Amino acid sequence: MKILYLTKQAPKREYTISKEILSDNENSFADSCVFSYRNYLDVYELNKKEKVFRNIYDFTEFCKTSIGESVNIDDELYKFELNYNLPVNKILYADRLVINYSENHRKQIIYMLVKFSLMLLEKTQYDVIIGELSSSSDLIFYYLSKHFKIKYLFFWHGRISNKMEFSDVLGRRHGLKELYINYKKNGFSQEEIEYLNKYLEKFKKQATPDYMKFSKQTKFKNLFRKLYMQSSVIRLKKYMKSYHIDLKYSADQSPKISEKINKKLKKVVFPIKSLLLKRYYDNVNLNKRYYLTPLHYQPESSTMTFAPYYLNQLAFIENLAKSIPGGTYIYVKEHPAMFANRKLSFYKELKKVPNIKLVHPEFSMNALIEKSMGVVTLTNTTGYEAIVKDKPVFVFGNVFYNEYDYSFKCNNFEEFRDNIITALRDWDRCEGERINNRNCFILACIRSLRKGNLNSHLLDKNFFKDENIKNIVNSIKDEIIGGQ
Repeated sequence: MKILYLTKQAPKREYTISKEILSDNENSFADSCVFSYRNYLDVYELNKKEKVFRNIYDFTEFCKTSIGESVNIDDELYKFELNYNLPVNKILYADRLVINYSENHRKQIIYMLVKFSLMLLEKTQYDVIIGELSSSSDLIFYYLSKHFKIKYLFFWHGRISNKMEFSDVLGRRHGLKELYINYKKNGFSQEEIEYLNKYLEKFKKQATPDYMKFSKQTKFKNLFRKLYMQSSVIRLKKYMKSYHIDLKYSADQSPKISEKINKKLKKVVFPIKSLLLKRYYDNVNLNKRYYLTPLHYQPESSTMTFAPYYLNQLAFIENLAKSIPGGTYIYVKEHPAMFANRKLSFYKELKKVPNIKLVHPEFSMNALIEKSMGVVTLTNTTGYEAIVKDKPVFVFGNVFYNEYDYSFKCNNFEEFRDNIITALRDWDRCEGERINNRNCFILACIRSLRKGNLNSHLLDKNFFKDENIKNIVNSIKDEIIGGQ
């Protein structure tokens, strides 16, 4: 098995997983591909202690040796679009770093990323590419893997403790649709009925996904606590060594001192800002007619990749407010990890929208869902929680619960309006049929997940435990074998 691992900002994670994959595969090898010089130094240091990666391909080195080409980049990007079906601008907008470069710089980086990817994929016929779907580099390899007929594996947290999922660029979870169809056709065994009932009972008590424990900005201790990090002296040395190279060529992380200082300042002013925000939150009246809209964490692949046309959440909410029936409200709940992390101007503008109410991030999500007329979301986990609680869900993004027969996929705001009217008229009439269908979907969701804890490797001390790494790797191997 020939593997290319796209190694991003967590080199130790990718190195450890690759080591375990290769541990019992003598005829296999893994190459690492890195997109900043800083990450190259990390991977090189790990590989020097024990060689896991056969080759380490450094994008910044490729840029240094190729950047002098005299080409019309607009013409070249246009050719890439036509020859390889690469949605260049969509790829660009999915990148939280490259999109902020100057026009010439970002086009140059995208052009070099495609050239770099083509060079690697033409050089070696890989069986599998393992990567994320959270940046331009990931998406370029993803789309080129289709052209070269190479399996691309993207996995992330399954939103249930110690579970992970494999999915594609449209948010479709592998194996979910087939299981869902099977349950609708053949029903459940007694064991599955008992399992489902236990799951639903547990869900009532604690619906919050496990990974949220490690992402809440409201937990002050998480602002400074990080595990498995190098010493400050070593990090500083690497930072100084890689600074100028990454400033020119990085496609993965920004070395700018101003950005790093700004991140530190946000942590320092967090308590003050959280106090200032209190005046923007409304007193919640659960007896009003309302639709719940949870805000998303940004920037992140949950919106940049899976809901790219709705990145402006303020505009999104304003359009929702124009589309809901008279006498109803949009209750907007802040994402826990974004609390005190947005500009105050965002909340000021949000408060100007006549029929919205801003809800504090620590207000009970369970209570909000249960009393709502439905949930409106892009890809938020709240959409799945609403399905479990048998509430209408109106979805604008690409996410696994679009497979559910009774979720409402909205391609525009007119369609959203029509879907709301349909739900108001028909929801109660099909309750019996819908509940059985919902149970089929929930069980399919659970059974389509694989073993593996993908909580933050920086914050969760259980991530690097041998059992967890073995679970992750066994799930990867099963997915590779199952897809052949």
